[in-house]
Amino acid sequence: MKNSNTYIILCLATFIIIGTVTAMDFESSSFYLGMRIVSLVIIGLFVFAWCTFHAAENNINYTGLYRYLAAIFPIPGVPIYLFRFFGLKRGGIMFIKSILVFAALIVCYKVPILIANA
Repeated sequence: MKNSNTYIILCLATFIIIGTVTAMDFESSSFYLGMRIVSLVIIGLFVFAWCTFHAAENNINYTGLYRYLAAIFPIPGVPIYLFRFFGLKRGGIMFIKSILVFAALIVCYKVPILIANA
């Protein structure tokens, strides 16, 4: 397994844990806000690490500020990174995969909350 894929799996596992912790004390709005901030920071760190290792695996020597852009603003930053360094066809396929990973993150976060509230 590639190193960059390991970061995606770790991020999914982290969001299962965050969803479980959020479900335990869902009534407190300040706790919920705190968990959302923690989630955003974790997403940024994982996206930055993923961009770094993904670039190294694909022999991209200089990513400039693109990985920082992807870490701070993941929704526009990841597609810009992918299209800039991999072109329209390969970058487009990777972009579709990144949308699927984002959907999986939402599912990993929401399922423990829905189970706890059922």
